[in-house]
Amino acid sequence: MNPADPQLHIDESELAAALAADPNLDLGPDGRLVARPPNTLRNDRARRLLYHWTSGDSIRYHLVAGPRAAGEFEKTRAFHQAFPSLGVRPAALLRASDLDVAVLEHVDGPSLEDALASGALSLPDAQTLLDQVLDTLNAAATPAEPDDALRELDALREDVLAVPALGPLDLLFFDQIVFPFLRTNLPRGPWSRRWTTGDFVARNLLLDAKGHLRLIDCEFAAPSVLASADAFRFGEFSNVPDQLKAHLRQRLPGQPAWWSLHFCTDQLRKLAAVRPPDAFPFDAEDLLARLLRETRAAETLPAASCLFRSRRDYDALARHARDLQTRYDDLQAHAGDLQARYDALAAHAQDLQTQYDALLAHSNSLQGHYESLAAHAHNLEAAAQASDTRAAQAQAARDSLASRLARTPRPARWFIPE
Repeated sequence: MNPADPQLHIDESELAAALAADPNLDLGPDGRLVARPPNTLRNDRARRLLYHWTSGDSIRYHLVAGPRAAGEFEKTRAFHQAFPSLGVRPAALLRASDLDVAVLEHVDGPSLEDALASGALSLPDAQTLLDQVLDTLNAAATPAEPDDALRELDALREDVLAVPALGPLDLLFFDQIVFPFLRTNLPRGPWSRRWTTGDFVARNLLLDAKGHLRLIDCEFAAPSVLASADAFRFGEFSNVPDQLKAHLRQRLPGQPAWWSLHFCTDQLRKLAAVRPPDAFPFDAEDLLARLLRETRAAETLPAASCLFRSRRDYDALARHARDLQTRYDDLQAHAGDLQARYDALAAHAQDLQTQYDALLAHSNSLQGHYESLAAHAHNLEAAAQASDTRAAQAQAARDSLASRLARTPRPARWFIPE
């Protein structure tokens, strides 16, 4: 997780108290909060927290907490006011643990995706229901002009070029290739402006108890001249039979290639809004690669730019990059071998140092013994010299005594006769 995006946290007891204090909410008996896992396709706990408020065995409300919850609440309310039979009712906007909490009506029913997968809904019935939804949305549309579509493209361009995670080359690619292509090849009219939820996919279409489809997840809901993109988005993100995807794409004006580029660009903008900065590049990389492939394959392109000419050798550059990676891996392996040899030499040097230190200590010990013996020998030599001096003195004394005795006259011997 990026340090700039810490995990969100909310005091659930504070949230429960805020729910209980709102007089407009029907919480029912034995109500409690149940945390829902985040949608790993688009979000994580760095962006929003999801809860259900349950009463007994039934779910009363769907709760969204996070920095974008107030905006989602307002867009959900605007869409519900425009289409009460299609949208979900926003019940309350609360505040807990310094986070906005949107309390939304819960629609008790399977998604269109799950209903088709389980066999609860047939493919013809699904087509009919989708046609009813789109017809309801189109019935409230207002006329528009091509300039209105171009202004929406300009707004999309400004948002994309402001995404901080995109590098200079990416921005140049959008500015010189993608948006000129979208503007030049804008589908022909007639144009109209109608509402879109901004995330019109099968998992966000719920089948209510009356058998009608209800639209949820209105975080990007707004009136749009390019609302036909719903049909293309449905095919990209819905796990439904291909016949149903094709049925909706028949509603697309112009060429599918144009809507594909628009989808990738619009999806990039939406991901930048909902994904943490550390996760955004993983999704953006796939979208950018797809944009590059599709702009290169398109028959009509804007005037070639230095960027596009440099991108013509993309495959060769990719192969060169793989070769460089292989050489780098080999160098890394060789560096590992050298490091192992260095470590072995360092260990051997340490052993030699230990032996040298032991020999040096032994040498110092022998030097001490030598100096002790030298001092003892010196003492013995001094004692011997003193002994010789005393012996010489004694000899001199004897010689002197003998000399005196020699000079002394001897007395006459006395003879005693027998």
